Amino acid sequence: MSGPGGPAEPGTGTGTGRAVGRRARPWLPRPGTRRLLVIQSTVLMLLTAVATALLHDSYREVHSRPPEIRDRIAPAMLDVAGTRAALMNAHLGVRLSLDSEEGDVAGSGEEYWAQIAAATQNLSRVADLQLAGEEGEQQLSTVNAQLLAYIQAITQAVAHKGPLGRAHYLSAHTLLYREGSGILHRLATLQEQQQEELEARTTFSGFAGPQRDPWRSPPVAALVALAGCLLAVQWQLSRRFPQRLNPGLLVASALVAASWYALPTAEQTRDDLAGARALLLDVVSEQQKPVEDLDAAGRAAAPMSDEQRTELFDRLDRVQKKMTTTREEVETTMHDTDTRSRAVAAIPAGGGVAAVLILAGLQRHLVQYRIRQ
Repeated sequence: MSGPGGPAEPGTGTGTGRAVGRRARPWLPRPGTRRLLVIQSTVLMLLTAVATALLHDSYREVHSRPPEIRDRIAPAMLDVAGTRAALMNAHLGVRLSLDSEEGDVAGSGEEYWAQIAAATQNLSRVADLQLAGEEGEQQLSTVNAQLLAYIQAITQAVAHKGPLGRAHYLSAHTLLYREGSGILHRLATLQEQQQEELEARTTFSGFAGPQRDPWRSPPVAALVALAGCLLAVQWQLSRRFPQRLNPGLLVASALVAASWYALPTAEQTRDDLAGARALLLDVVSEQQKPVEDLDAAGRAAAPMSDEQRTELFDRLDRVQKKMTTTREEVETTMHDTDTRSRAVAAIPAGGGVAAVLILAGLQRHLVQYRIRQ
């Protein structure tokens, strides 16, 4: 056995030195730590970019639709429905004027012109908001020409009364109600084109479309993958470095959790759009119901009974009230989505902040790794 200055026995001095070294340095970077950090940074950056892009595309697509419905599609559809209702109302009033032995129904003149003026104004607004393209413009041009002829005929009917007035009235009635080419039929064709546009703007496909299983939608899958990867990286770093938690990754994880709020918000907007579509389609359906009865009553030679007259006016009045309430409800519902639409810009901003936090958090460990090396 050697003395204090002599050589150490094999293995004893080396073991002691290693033990001291381990106590002086409580942890050592494992082999491949730098490469692991680089891989983690790359994967997290890719997932952050993909999740941000998918979520932003889906959210933006959904929230770009309410202004179109509120400012273009709903007013155009309601104006066409209003034109049909006003013309039917005016025509019914003239028929009652012809049936009256007094020669004029109270208010028939002013009411008639008020309804005609309303129909003309509605058509003018529809032309400004045209949704059906060139075909719709042709329909409107034809309707405007027919409307001028109708006004001339119905004016002569009101002015002459008697058999001559009746003849002018039947001519106007044909212009209004003729199957296939009458004013009301052409407006109904225009409404069908508007309904196609409404359907296209309130239904979704791709990333913004409804999913049978929301967990399988691309934005949700990307967010789940990003959240899971952040947790996995946090756990791996806690085993390789002394800090248990990485502040940058924690804040990035909080941003990912906050982004989940966009999913139910987009779903609510989709529901609002579907509700607006249902209201508008209900108005179109409601104002088409009295057409056949009004057509038959207008062509009948016998005067209308009080019960028949009251029923027809009540039905037209219900249509007018429904159009008014629908316009208000659609405007209110679509305006309520404006606050949600502001998050469109917040999604890419939040994704950019999350990317910076992730890079900063992992860069901190890369610096520590170099120092320990």
